[in-house]
Amino acid sequence: MTVIIWKRWRRASTASLLLLASGSVEWRCSSPARLAPKHLVLVVFDTLRADRMSLFGYPKPTTPFLESLASEALVFENAKAPAPWTVPSHSSLLTGLQPAQHRAQWGRIFLDEKFTTLAETLRANDFCTTGFSANSLVSRRTGLAQGFDSFKNVGRKQASRKKRDRTASILEAIPKVLDSALERNCRLFLFVNFMDTHIPYNTSKYGRQFGVSHGGPVRNAAVKWKISAGLRPFSDRERRLHAAAYDAAVRSSDDAARQVVSLLRDRGMLESTVLAFTSDHGEGLGDHQELGHVLSVWEEQLAVPLVIRLPKGYRSPQRITATTSLTAFAPSVLDWLEVDRPHVLSDSPTLDTVSDQPVTADYRSYFSESARKTNLKMAGRHPALVERVAHRHVVYCDAFKLIVTARKEVSFFNLEDDPLEASDLADTTGDRSTRLQDCLETYRSLLDAGTFTRFDDAVTAREQTKSALAVDAKLLRSLGYVN
Repeated sequence: MTVIIWKRWRRASTASLLLLASGSVEWRCSSPARLAPKHLVLVVFDTLRADRMSLFGYPKPTTPFLESLASEALVFENAKAPAPWTVPSHSSLLTGLQPAQHRAQWGRIFLDEKFTTLAETLRANDFCTTGFSANSLVSRRTGLAQGFDSFKNVGRKQASRKKRDRTASILEAIPKVLDSALERNCRLFLFVNFMDTHIPYNTSKYGRQFGVSHGGPVRNAAVKWKISAGLRPFSDRERRLHAAAYDAAVRSSDDAARQVVSLLRDRGMLESTVLAFTSDHGEGLGDHQELGHVLSVWEEQLAVPLVIRLPKGYRSPQRITATTSLTAFAPSVLDWLEVDRPHVLSDSPTLDTVSDQPVTADYRSYFSESARKTNLKMAGRHPALVERVAHRHVVYCDAFKLIVTARKEVSFFNLEDDPLEASDLADTTGDRSTRLQDCLETYRSLLDAGTFTRFDDAVTAREQTKSALAVDAKLLRSLGYVN
């Protein structure tokens, strides 16, 4: 025991000295002898966009609990997903790697076992690791459950309630996991993926409050794709009801956050736990003529919540306005838990240094010629969408956002003045033109450094076969990715 305490003290002392040297001591422990948090609980609200949360200024009361929790947490007001859909974004969240590194994108819908996940690192350091996912794309089949002692997918058929409430089923299972960790006296990593804000939206509890019923007017893939492709009208009334259904689902997600905190607090585990709430990507609600996600890199699909509560006294609660990426999560958590990072993350930036890290997103087109045959069939059905959708690279430069496509098209937005991305500044002059050129230079440097997937990157036959084994058309259809 003396040896363990000495190692913890030595690591904490070294970290404190390094931070003093850099002048960045704001979030560090007040005492070098403070022990690391014991547990990690990571909650992903699948498809939750930040700007529909009252926590981030949305006028409707969608997240009252998370608002109250903000006074005890680090709230990252400009967190970005590295990709606009489940597999690449979860892969980056759980490995700390950019999509160009782990390559789990369209055409290879799986995380290769050669990459080390957060769960694998923690299990190797004597953590008990348990995961629950309501999203069938987050599973052992796709490689995202690597390192978990126990991992359960909870679909509608597995849900225990008559209404097939997946969230309720997962919440019912969590107490047993927490109690088991206490009985075994092990450090716990609990991962949870909830799907309330993914089509079809969960309006069962709060639909009436937000003026909608039965999930709203868009509940299946066929309608979603037709509207996005401009093949079906989307009336103002439908748009309003669809958005209301989403808000009701966000409110349900907030309830789930409250229940997770209550379960930890009731067992005396809250003050020894790093508790994180985030999302893998957002959701188009008719913005830019798109419903759902996977089609673009607009902010409604990349801007996500990131709220992290650490044990009291460990960090000062703070709202951080600097732009940051979900790729910084894994190395940050390992540092906080005082677990050695995998070698590949040894130089990775963390959430403690958000102002110093470049933030990017990397999108492989849903209609990629190197992707799955099912996606190519969808491309044939929606040629108008194919014209709009292309491989894209994104770089955030302070308040500005640069988008470069495989067709060498450039878009440039000032998100501070134009959060809805309505005014493209790519052809601007003057000071903004200088900012554009600076951001383009940053992009070229990142491109040369291998930060982005090459536009001409091709999927091998072996990768296509492995992807087909991991994810079939039926699964994609159930999630609304194909008709």
